Amino acid sequence: MAHAEQEKAYAEAMKEYHDEQKKTESERKSRKAICRDVAEKWKAMRKPVTVSADTLRQRLEGGWTCGQFNAEQNAWLSPEEEESVVAYCIKLRNRGFPLNHSRLKFHVDMLLQARLQSNFPEYGVGKNWTE
Repeated sequence: MAHAEQEKAYAEAMKEYHDEQKKTESERKSRKAICRDVAEKWKAMRKPVTVSADTLRQRLEGGWTCGQFNAEQNAWLSPEEEESVVAYCIKLRNRGFPLNHSRLKFHVDMLLQARLQSNFPEYGVGKNWTE
């Protein structure tokens, strides 16, 4: 929950920054002032978050969140493979078969074994890969 609130606070800070850019240069708030104001607003709502001016700058320049980076770098499945797995799950449901972790893991292991061949570990994706 705290992570989601942090992301909402950064989204708010980014919006406020873009709104400030519409003003004349002498009227604009600095990134630090924007971050401070957003953090104070969230603190007043009893949801304290930290909004860093450096992180805001990175996000404004197109930088990734930690979650986006981790998903991109640590994901087993490509977006196309993810769609294939979802289609498989829907097909099972439509046929009345229950979906359990072992059935899903087997399907994903087969997909990845076909793509990665000897680079894919023998044990597969592991038992906690869905988390």
